[in-house]
Amino acid sequence: LHRVSGHDLLDRGAQELLEGMDEQPQTRAALLGTLASIMLVTGAAERAAELLQAETQLRRESPTWPAEERIYSLRNLARANTSLRQLSSAEHALQEALEAIPVGDPDSMTRQVQHELASLLNTRGDWPQAEEILRDLLVNFSPQKNVEKVPFLISLAQSVNYQGFWEEAREPLDEAVSICEENDSSLLAISLLNRAGLLLEA
Repeated sequence: LHRVSGHDLLDRGAQELLEGMDEQPQTRAALLGTLASIMLVTGAAERAAELLQAETQLRRESPTWPAEERIYSLRNLARANTSLRQLSSAEHALQEALEAIPVGDPDSMTRQVQHELASLLNTRGDWPQAEEILRDLLVNFSPQKNVEKVPFLISLAQSVNYQGFWEEAREPLDEAVSICEENDSSLLAISLLNRAGLLLEA
C-alpha cells in the first residue's frame, strides 16, 4: 500500500542490525549472515558485503563460537567482494577462512575453500598459481570420490587454457566427461559444455 519494495524492507532490517542488538551478539551475527545471503542472491552485493564484514567481526571477537559458522561467513564475504571486483579483499577473506579451519577437520572443507581460492585466482588472472593449487588438490582425491573431482578438473582446464595451452586443457576436461559418463552424474552437461567451449575457442 505504501509502495515499499522488498529491497527497502531488507535495507531497513540491515540498518537495524548494523546499529542495534548489541546485547545479543550471537543472534545478531546469525541474522546478519542470513540477511547477507538473501542480499547476495538478489543482487545487492555491496550491502551484503557490509553486513558480512559486521558478522565476521563479531565472530572474530568471539573465538568460542563454532568455527564452521565463521568459515561460512568468510566464504560469503569473499563471494560478495568478488561480485564487487574487490579481489584482494576476497582473497584475504578466503585466506582467513583457511586459517580458521580447525586441525583435524575433514579435508573436504579445506578442499572447498582452496577451490574457491583457485577460482578467484583464475578470475584475477593468476593462472599459474591457480593451476598449482588445483593440481595439488587433485593428487589427494581417493578413487572412491571421482565424481567430487569434476569441478576441480573443470577449474584446472580453465587455468591451463587461460595460459594459452588449449591442448593440455583438454585432458582434464576429457577426464571429467569420462567420470561423469561412468557415474551418470548431473555434472556431465557442464563438463561437455566446457569441452565444447574449449574446442570452439581453439
